Amino acid sequence: MRRYILFSVLLCFINLYSLVAQTTLPEFGAYSTEELTMTECSMDKDAEAVILLDQANSYYDDNYQLITERRIRIKILNQRGIDRGSVRIPFYSKDGFEVIKKVDAMSFTPGDKDFSKVSRKSIFTEKEDDRYSIIKFAIPNVKTGSIIEYRYTSVMKSYSGLDNWFFQSDIPITASRFFQIVTFPMWLQKKHIMIY
Repeated sequence: MRRYILFSVLLCFINLYSLVAQTTLPEFGAYSTEELTMTECSMDKDAEAVILLDQANSYYDDNYQLITERRIRIKILNQRGIDRGSVRIPFYSKDGFEVIKKVDAMSFTPGDKDFSKVSRKSIFTEKEDDRYSIIKFAIPNVKTGSIIEYRYTSVMKSYSGLDNWFFQSDIPITASRFFQIVTFPMWLQKKHIMIY
């Protein structure tokens, strides 16, 4: 019986290791030759842009807050896609339930030597109604052939704020990943002493 339990635990660790090994992503602002030279999407030849990466990691902290780190990378394929550089991030702001932090965005066009980064002064918060607000910014120097990339962190007051994840969009997506890390609250992790 102990062999079966040991084998099961070992198998779980091997599976966990293989899952972690598959989660390697390119660094923020590091682009492959394939991404830089792409001129059309193989899945949709008429696409104005393609989402190269849409990824989020959600986890909980010891204060029972839901923290989601989101990152999006888009390749602009033609003139119609340039509007993708105007970014809107909606969030539930009523009673301070959700806050958006650490917004970082930039564009890079093959042939240019420098990245065009969004300054903090160019990021605005606009109240949409009594429940929702929107973070708005425009990524500079977006042209046909540019790669735009942005990331941000959402902090929600409780576990109940987990949003839906959509693996499809109005433009093609080559990589869409959502990771949910579930941990037990500290009060469940404490060791209990049993007296016989």
